[in-house]
Amino acid sequence: MRDTTASRRSSSKLAAEEEIELRRARGELSCAECKRLKLKCDKKVPCSSCVRRGCPTVCPHGSLKTSQGSRSILTDTDGLHQKIFEMSQRIRQLEDALRLLQSSLSSEKHPLLRNDLLSIKYGPEQQLSVPSDSVEDPLAEPVEAFGTLTIGDGGESRYLGASAGSETLLSTESEPEDHPSREQAIPELLNNLAAMFPVGSRCPTGPKTFENAMRMLLLRLPDRPRAWTLCQSFLEQASWLFRPMTKEELMEDIMNPIYAAKEEHENPQLEVNSKVSPHKLSILYSIFALASIVDLTLPAFNEEGAHYHHCSRAALALRSIFDSPMVETVQAILFMAYYCSNSAQRYKRDSVWILVSLGSKLAQSVSKFTAPNRDPARWNMDATMAERRRTLFWEIYSADVFHSLALGRPPSIDIAYVDCGLPKAQGDSDTEHQCRAVWNWKYQFTRKIFDSVLELTLGARSTDYKAILEVDRKVR
Repeated sequence: MRDTTASRRSSSKLAAEEEIELRRARGELSCAECKRLKLKCDKKVPCSSCVRRGCPTVCPHGSLKTSQGSRSILTDTDGLHQKIFEMSQRIRQLEDALRLLQSSLSSEKHPLLRNDLLSIKYGPEQQLSVPSDSVEDPLAEPVEAFGTLTIGDGGESRYLGASAGSETLLSTESEPEDHPSREQAIPELLNNLAAMFPVGSRCPTGPKTFENAMRMLLLRLPDRPRAWTLCQSFLEQASWLFRPMTKEELMEDIMNPIYAAKEEHENPQLEVNSKVSPHKLSILYSIFALASIVDLTLPAFNEEGAHYHHCSRAALALRSIFDSPMVETVQAILFMAYYCSNSAQRYKRDSVWILVSLGSKLAQSVSKFTAPNRDPARWNMDATMAERRRTLFWEIYSADVFHSLALGRPPSIDIAYVDCGLPKAQGDSDTEHQCRAVWNWKYQFTRKIFDSVLELTLGARSTDYKAILEVDRKVR
């Protein structure tokens, strides 16, 4: 009997509560919060009082309860906390999707992904309790990378920067092997000149010795058929990564004039009228040396290539590389550095980096080069010559960046001071045009990506993992 009476009372109470909620929803009664606080209610949904107090979501049926102090909390905290958690998860998913979409469209951060907006999903209480500047981001912790310092048995030290690969530790630390047979086969004057490089002094014995040395170098050139074969081998096998001059420039400005002078010296009946720059002769000998390395019919690190390289050094020493350097001076040093980088048995990577850095600095002092970091169009230069200057500059910059990154050393050219335009993709055929486009892509990648990598890995300030991920995104 008692159970039946209690059941009837409970049903009546529920019916009364439902009736009150319906009347509140229709605006016939004051909302629960206004009734609790004994405030005047305009019986709208939500009412103006709840809107003014910042709790429109509880109107008309919900209410706040007073906790310790003056702050009010929601009565149904469990359900609301669950709802806040679900909304935070949803906001985080939308932010991730927006971040991915923005990264595919632009390198700039989307305005809705500002730090102050990203903290909204954590709720006001967490924002108040944890200051924004004290939030620890594991990706923002500095990454310490000091590089590697090696000390040899004799006490000699060698520093490798943070970006240097482990392959630099595998290079032999022994002294370069002597090749007395090669030096005995070359006249003493040329050996002395080769030993003078890279000091860059003028030939100390006067014009007569200069003419004698030039005559020796011209007569030691291979015959035309062999020279043509070596040039073709260089263009096809050795210039896929590094090409500071075009085929036309090689043939018209280097090989043909030099072999015309060679024929004049070989034929006593001809008057010697051709004047050849010793640094152009050094370029040709370096090209022959590179071609000998990639010639599959010859053994690796063959003596023919070493002989050509020796003559290239002698030719480069015949004229000062520091007093009024010319374009061919820069080209000769870069070709020589390229040969040394492919002759690991005789030359260390450090020596190659120094040689490339020397070429980079000399390029900035070439008067005819008109400051390679500045675009040649500023000086009303001939279109063909301007394209050659642009190509040479970006080859210099690419080599400088590549070897600096390999050793973890600072580059010699700062991209912040460069406005030299990229060479245009030109060619008579589709194949030539496509090849030129590949070179253009190389220069763009070097300018936009390599510079960011260098700044990140070689900068004096420690970087954070978030910046590393950003550069990784650019590379990919």
